[in-house]
Amino acid sequence: MLHNLFLFRTKYEYAGKFLTKLLKDYEMHFIFFSQNREEFYKSELKSEFGNSNFKGDLQYELNRELDGVLSRLKKDFPYFSKEDFAIFCYSAAGFQDYLIARFGNISSPKRVSARRAQLREILKESDREWRVIYLAMLSTTPADNQRRWNQDLA
Repeated sequence: MLHNLFLFRTKYEYAGKFLTKLLKDYEMHFIFFSQNREEFYKSELKSEFGNSNFKGDLQYELNRELDGVLSRLKKDFPYFSKEDFAIFCYSAAGFQDYLIARFGNISSPKRVSARRAQLREILKESDREWRVIYLAMLSTTPADNQRRWNQDLA
């Protein structure tokens, strides 16, 4: 299962880095889009990566490739908010906090980081069967996965 998560993450890692740079450049007015093109890109990004309502292809693919991990997460932790699920999904794809905040409609990247730390603590104390997978989804970079998973399980 962890191998499937690694494959899933490596598929999206480059896209996340590219989108982060592109969106930051756009916000700093280094690049410009016409109004029509901007609306087109926004709709395309939303349809591909979805939002915190789980209607995008990214969430569907994550759930499919990891044997229904999001369904299990919702069942195991029904009190998690939509924001929490967005953090799980986009972290599993290897996206940086800036991009998670943008796509998950979260106020700031610092909020994403702080909430991820709180979720890790909740998971460490839980006795759920898929705890290892949930913790792996929240790890920050693919290269750091094994060390991070070992730390989280300790």
